[in-house]
Amino acid sequence: MERQGWNALPLIGAKIVVVDVDKSVEAFSSAGQIVSVVANVSKPEHVESIYRACREHFGRLDILCNNAGVGGVSNFIRGSVL
Repeated sequence: MERQGWNALPLIGAKIVVVDVDKSVEAFSSAGQIVSVVANVSKPEHVESIYRACREHFGRLDILCNNAGVGGVSNFIRGSVL
């Protein structure tokens, strides 16, 4: 897997929870720095399980980047911050 954008963040100490409805997201888990969760963020019970996974693995949630939906693909690192 090429390291660019969000998946390079563990190199500087970031811990990440990657979420998708597709089970292929499980391929992103790596050495405790990246945890993957298969979930549908349109379902409240799934959102709760995502937060639980974050707390169980990392103890807290510092930043949330919601990139769910349909449309084009872009690099969130290059995106704007509101």
